[in-house]
Amino acid sequence: MKKIIVMTTLVLSTFSVASFAASENSGENQITPNNTMMYPHMKAHKMLMNNMHHHGGNRGGFSDVNQETNKISDADNWTDDQRIILQGKIVKRVGKDDYIISDASGQMEVEIEGRAWRGVNVTPNDTVRFYGEVDKSWNKIEVEIDRIEKVQ
Repeated sequence: MKKIIVMTTLVLSTFSVASFAASENSGENQITPNNTMMYPHMKAHKMLMNNMHHHGGNRGGFSDVNQETNKISDADNWTDDQRIILQGKIVKRVGKDDYIISDASGQMEVEIEGRAWRGVNVTPNDTVRFYGEVDKSWNKIEVEIDRIEKVQ
């Protein structure tokens, strides 16, 4: 009796592996951009994503070019969670997301999040506006940049 059960299990598993391999080669179960019959929820998601750069999208919004910028030399006066705007140049990259930036008053290290770039390419010769937030802890000032704009 045990031999029959073992043989039946072995034969059935062999057939299931063979049929799976055949379906993989035929492409009927593969996920493709146009395969919405098997995955209908993907059609709506694909249509939505075609109109957006990424999940947040590039929504745009109001930018006041006359808004006053902060100076790096005033960093000691900034408060925790304060929103700031700096205008200057990127001097160099010092880590994965860490950069040294400078303005007319000095230099400082900032963290520029990946999504902050929004497709903007910057060289050390470009003047840039940095929008970010101050993080003060343990008597250390860190600035996390969440948006950058090239100044024309």
